[in-house]
Order: sequence, then C-alpha cells, then structure tokens
Amino acid sequence: MEERSSGNSKERANSRSITQPLIWWFVLALMALVASQVMRLHQHQALSWLLWDYAGRIAALTILAAVPSARIAAFRTGERQISLFEIVLWIVGICLLDRFVQLPQSLLNAAFPTTVLGAYPQPTGWLKAFDLFFGLALVLSAKKSYFADTSG
Repeated sequence: MEERSSGNSKERANSRSITQPLIWWFVLALMALVASQVMRLHQHQALSWLLWDYAGRIAALTILAAVPSARIAAFRTGERQISLFEIVLWIVGICLLDRFVQLPQSLLNAAFPTTVLGAYPQPTGWLKAFDLFFGLALVLSAKKSYFADTSG
C-alpha cells in the first residue's frame, strides 16, 4: 500500500513538472494577445486596427504552435463533445444576442458617455471583405486538423 501511494505522489509530481512550463507558454501567448489589444486602442484607422488585431492572434498561435507540449494542448484533436447542430445553434445564438445587446448598449453609452473607452473603426468595402476572409481562414486553419479527425 505504501508503494502505491509513493507511486501516485511521484506521478503527480511528474505531471506537475510537465504542466508548469506549459502554463508559461500559454501566459506568453496571452501576453501577445493583450499587447495587441492595447495597441488597437490607439488606432483610429480600420486597416491599422485590423492589422494589430491579427498580429496578436497570429503571434499567439505561433507561440503555441512552436512548442510541442503547448501545440498538443492548444491544437488538440479528437472527437467533438457536442454535435455540429449544437455548434451552429451556439453561433446563431451568440450572433442574435450580440444584435439584441446593441440597442441597450448604445442607450447606456449615450447616457454615460464618459464610460466609453473608445470606438471600433468600422471596416467597409475591400477591408471588410479582407477581415471576413482572413478571420475565417485563421479560424479554419487553426481547427483544420480537428474537423479532419472528427469527420470520419
């Protein structure tokens, strides 16, 4: 019995020593995202705003993809826990919630203008198409292996 508890404590210590460096890689990726968001606050043109946004996302994904243990955790493949129908419902629900929140949010911003931190530049024309295309491509490339493993 004593050997078993000794073995379990060794396994826990080994597991802790493996996950500790992994946490630091995630912290580093998060710092890249936060830095890009802070830089975005100071942008007034839609193009520069989008470039800082994507720079942070790509930097974080690159950091996670560069480290094998972080890559395994961040880009995990396997069977989905929810159905494709539920995924679609979540996406539609979040989009609808975003639309319904816009009216109360604009009323609150008008009532308390000093609480507004800034405004998002609204991309139009080719920039809007670029944002939509590049954003979807970034998401799909990050999840490509996930969907490939779960489709069959």
